[in-house]
Amino acid sequence: TASRITTSAFSKPVQIKIDKNNRLNIIVDINVKYGANVNATCELVQNKIYENVAFMTGYKPNDVTVNVLGFDI
Repeated sequence: TASRITTSAFSKPVQIKIDKNNRLNIIVDINVKYGANVNATCELVQNKIYENVAFMTGYKPNDVTVNVLGFDI
């Protein structure tokens, strides 16, 4: 599972960019709990972000990028 994200550990943990074609791109930096399946965790985070942004805004993100910056022990 993804660990708690604290803003003090990351300079910009979430970045949202709208490109010239008016497409929404989201970039998220996370730490993953040591021993967790990184691929499954990233996929879960991507899906949750996509679903929640689409549900709350009606706007479907073009791309959700999840960057793993480290591991929490």
